[in-house]
Amino acid sequence: IGVATGDGYWTEELRLGEGKSRELIRNETTLFALYMINQAIVKTESYKNAIIPYESKKDQGVLAVLKNALRRTYEYLVPIKKDDRAEKIRKIVFLVAIVVFLGSGIYIGNYYFTRLSNDRKIEKLQHQLDIPATPEEIENMPEGYLEKFASLYSINSDIVGWIKISDTIDLPVVRFGDNDYYLKKDFYKKDNYHGVPFMDYRCNASLTTTNTVIYGHNVKPDRMFASLLNYKKLAYYKQNPVFTFDTVYEESEWKILYVMIIDADSSRGEYFDYHNFINSSSDKDFYDFIEKCKRRTLINTTVDVNPTDKLLTLSTCGFDFNDERIVVVARKVRDGEDSEVDVKNAVANPKVQLPDIWYQIWGGEKPTWESSSEAEEPSSEPENNSSSDNSSDAVSSDSSSDVNTSSEPASSEETNSSSEPSSSETSSEEETSSAENLSSSDEENSSEE
Repeated sequence: IGVATGDGYWTEELRLGEGKSRELIRNETTLFALYMINQAIVKTESYKNAIIPYESKKDQGVLAVLKNALRRTYEYLVPIKKDDRAEKIRKIVFLVAIVVFLGSGIYIGNYYFTRLSNDRKIEKLQHQLDIPATPEEIENMPEGYLEKFASLYSINSDIVGWIKISDTIDLPVVRFGDNDYYLKKDFYKKDNYHGVPFMDYRCNASLTTTNTVIYGHNVKPDRMFASLLNYKKLAYYKQNPVFTFDTVYEESEWKILYVMIIDADSSRGEYFDYHNFINSSSDKDFYDFIEKCKRRTLINTTVDVNPTDKLLTLSTCGFDFNDERIVVVARKVRDGEDSEVDVKNAVANPKVQLPDIWYQIWGGEKPTWESSSEAEEPSSEPENNSSSDNSSDAVSSDSSSDVNTSSEPASSEETNSSSEPSSSETSSEEETSSAENLSSSDEENSSEE
């Protein structure tokens, strides 16, 4: 209750307890207000001790209201001496809730701000790729570089190329002296948890290695390499069997060979260190890698491959289990070869070999393969012939005529790629059961997301 006089203002807190009627509360409040007025008129000692002088005539109304509001807010939120135990607990819990709410709000706000900021940066870089380079930018560019990369090179000399897959991946690719630097740095070398797709430091823009590995974060929705998870669906592959990866030296198209789910934790069962296949020491070494991919691919693409081909491996994170990697392996379109892919015979792999941890979490039975210490070089012609003169040495992914495509696991949510990774056939019933397990687990993940 507040009383304002010419001397200043006087406020008192009146606690009436619980269970009283509104009429009784009104009467008691009015009587107490009349009492305060009486004290003010008489100017009793109580009044003189309680009155707060105005600091200035201009601040008489506003200052009184602000100070009183702050005092009341403080007493409502912060435990004080006169509070009983229950009231103190209530205030503490309430304060903790406020801190958690504010912290969450700051985190969420920063997340969306960073995402928006990163989207604008990428759009700016895409524009830089399309605009003609200035004479000065071209002059400062290394010999042999394509002119379209001149502007981007002037921003970051670590650029090695640009990758574009459908309408979801349209990004620069960089390379550094290790596989850690660009994990949390953007193209402008600023701290950014989105990072930027980067080439394994053991590879190069000239594509002189057998296999070029590119890593990218999985940032939902559809940022960085997140949309690679779409390739776990046969329908998506059939719509996008070819993509472009232009290095700073040449433009090129790439045909997808394999889509795999890999466990990056080497301590959990059979381990496939796909990222360490950089240079093939022999044809046998090459075919051994291809054989391992064929067993693990979710989709039998029927695209052929041989030891003279250049391979490109794209790697990002999945979230069906810890340290999951989604890996897409492609080969470069050969000179004179048609870039079109006949996808009508592409099917889901009915005998796909998933990581051991997958079966522990989602169930199903791991398929067995004929034991062999060496990968056999196929001697048959590829199913879908391309215009290569080396088709006699080609390997095509195994095909199946009638497989339920629901066996492909659907994509899942969230965020991080590492620099990497710091026999009899099953019966048709077992294959169907495995396909159902893959499908059901994807539905569970989708609902969680």
